[in-house]
Amino acid sequence: MGNLESQSVVHASDCSHVYSSSGRLVDTVDFPSWADESHSIYGFTPPCIDYHSNENIPYRNTQCFNVEEKVGRRRSVQFRRDLTRYYAEIERLENTAPSIHIRDQVKNEVSVITLDSVVNNMPELDFMYEPLLTVIAYHCDICVLAIQEKTKNLIKTVIVCDIAKKCEVGYYVVDLNYSNLNSVQIDCCISYDCSTFIFYILEDHYDEFHAHFHAIVFNECRPVELCCEKYGHAMWYEVGLHMTFLPGCSDRLALLGECPLTTTSESSLSRHLAVYSIHNKGVLSCLEVTEQHYPVGLTCSTDCMWIATLSRNHGEQEQSAASSTAMENYVVKLYTVDKLCLMMQVEVLLSNATFSGLSHCNKMVFSNNSCLLAVASNDEHQDTQTFNCWEFEPVSSLPAEEPVLISVFRLPVISTNLKSLCREAILDHCSYHAVKQLPLPIALQDFVMFSDK
Repeated sequence: MGNLESQSVVHASDCSHVYSSSGRLVDTVDFPSWADESHSIYGFTPPCIDYHSNENIPYRNTQCFNVEEKVGRRRSVQFRRDLTRYYAEIERLENTAPSIHIRDQVKNEVSVITLDSVVNNMPELDFMYEPLLTVIAYHCDICVLAIQEKTKNLIKTVIVCDIAKKCEVGYYVVDLNYSNLNSVQIDCCISYDCSTFIFYILEDHYDEFHAHFHAIVFNECRPVELCCEKYGHAMWYEVGLHMTFLPGCSDRLALLGECPLTTTSESSLSRHLAVYSIHNKGVLSCLEVTEQHYPVGLTCSTDCMWIATLSRNHGEQEQSAASSTAMENYVVKLYTVDKLCLMMQVEVLLSNATFSGLSHCNKMVFSNNSCLLAVASNDEHQDTQTFNCWEFEPVSSLPAEEPVLISVFRLPVISTNLKSLCREAILDHCSYHAVKQLPLPIALQDFVMFSDK
């Protein structure tokens, strides 16, 4: 269904001209200044802090988490702690239907949601022994909960709730292959209008992995599957797939990684960046990622014109000049949505502590007018006086002090309107901070500086 060989889809190719990131740098500020006021000066939403209180962005666990690594005498173990706003548990009273208690950590409020429709259609929920609930995604007032029995590693049940209305939205039970099944992971992606849900399921069968994703809508709590994509064969390693809905569209997805719709055989394993149509159940455009970079992040601009990817370059690693902290090289690439044409590339250094502690929602983000891109990095030549970039987080025991910088880049102009082209010409020959000295009306100065309302 999604296989590229069965569709007349043209593979996009890189453009012959890629804009230099150094020539498009607008400003670089430290993280506290960025969180305090700089983000508003350049027209960005507030950074993803205080348990992801920005309701304009759908959050999920694969985007917002940090990793604690504990090193013992024989091995190192990573403990993943989700930076989530909500926590949930199930309560059962005699002669009543089970209810979910969802606590909002920001507002310190508890919503009680009775599971009448879910229990009537899913009787096995009533027999689970001390089920564990994990919030795997949320947007606005919608919470997606994965339910796991305490004595098992298997997660196959998902419940979606509306906190504001204190009601069930729907349920979904994953169809699993139980042959030699060890554990299951579920990731969820929510559309911006909260109407469509993508569930990406990864099954661990000890010596191989099975992966598939499903697009779901709910009709009176019952799931209606719009499409399903599966890998054509089992994989010998844990495959990763980054997903995000294009803003303002519940039909199109941006995908980055070993996509099931592009991997046809074990001999042709490769990573792709693709735009997928749920309605057409197929790929609209696709680009093979040929570099040996490991993808770790994906985001889209609000005007649906740009896709930004974040990948780790394992081949390059440096030592910080001020300390012995290992700095890994990461690559941010900017593509157009329509043809997946590479337009700009930015290389940044991130330490292990920064990458693990800083949410993906802060590592790269588009401005509200989709004219600027902010990218987080560590300076390899920091002095000994550092600041704590996590002082805004309400979570204790985050990593120690680590200097983080936010660099703002202006995006290439792909529209042909005169105002945008004039702004491009001015900033090509004039420093951003010198615009106020130009003999231009204040309104035009604000436009050139991306601060017009």
